[in-house]
Order: sequence, then structure tokens, then C-alpha cells
Amino acid sequence: KRLQSYAQVSVVDPFGTSERYLKALKDAGIDHHIVWPQDGDQGIGGYGNRFSRVCRLMSYSACMLQLAQRTSALVKRLRPSVICTNSFKSAAVLAFHPYLRTIPACYYLHNWYRPPQMTRLGRWLCRKHASGVIGVSYATLHAAICAGVPWDKLYTLRNPVDVEMVKEAAN
Repeated sequence: KRLQSYAQVSVVDPFGTSERYLKALKDAGIDHHIVWPQDGDQGIGGYGNRFSRVCRLMSYSACMLQLAQRTSALVKRLRPSVICTNSFKSAAVLAFHPYLRTIPACYYLHNWYRPPQMTRLGRWLCRKHASGVIGVSYATLHAAICAGVPWDKLYTLRNPVDVEMVKEAAN
């Protein structure tokens, strides 16, 4: 919401399964689009051994291709100057889709990463595809540095939570 005072903001949600998230966007007056409305939780990949993860990913491959095509069509209509994502799965769609990879992409590392926690895909995406990488702490950016992300792509955004708004909502 705070970003709206500086730029036009639109949220593109792949499946729109979080009622609370969608309500918060609506209440804040943020333009949002659901690419492919779905019922239930949509999980792609996940935990377990490498073979199990690959099998799950393959079972979702048709879904991912259709999601990428629908996302591309929506993004063409919205014509953004930059795309920001906090998901390496979304970042992979941006990096591998012919049209979407032409738009500058910023990756928001919202977790408290340690260097071993960044996956190979995440490291590659941050190094080779991202126009910028935003971390929530110096520790998170340290993980990006260890992953080989160039300094000129790194930015820190400490405490992006509006503390006063949270306090007011709690009362």
C-alpha cells in the first residue's frame, strides 16, 4: 500500500486461494488480478527427497505451462515497467518465458536466508536473471553475496512492515 504513493501497483496472484490476502488487497484499494482461480491449496514442488520433488513437479508441469501462458497474457495487458516477486517459482516462470523475461524483474528475499538455504535455482535466478535483489536484512543480503549476486543488484529494505498500522489494528 505504501508503494502506491510512488507508483501504480498491481498484484498478480497465480491462484487466488487466500481469502484473507484477497480481502486485505481489496480493503487497501490495491489493484489485483487472479491468473487462474482455483479451489484449495496449490503446492508445486515441496519437501522430501529429490526424486519425490521431481515427480511432483512433473505432475504439475501442464499446470505450470498454462499458468505461464495466462500470466504472460495478463502482464501484456498490464504493461508493467518492472515485476517484483517473492517466490523463486514465480521468478522461474519469469526467467524462462520468452515474453516475461524481457521485463526487468526484482526479487524480494523475504526470509532470513543463510547461504546454504538458497537453492541452486534461486542462486542462478538472482545472479543471472534479476535486475535487482531486495533483502530484508544484511544477513539475507550476505546469503545473496555468497551466492554470487553482484553488489550493484543488491538492496536492503529493513522492516518493511508498517509498525504503527499493526499497532492500530491490534487495538
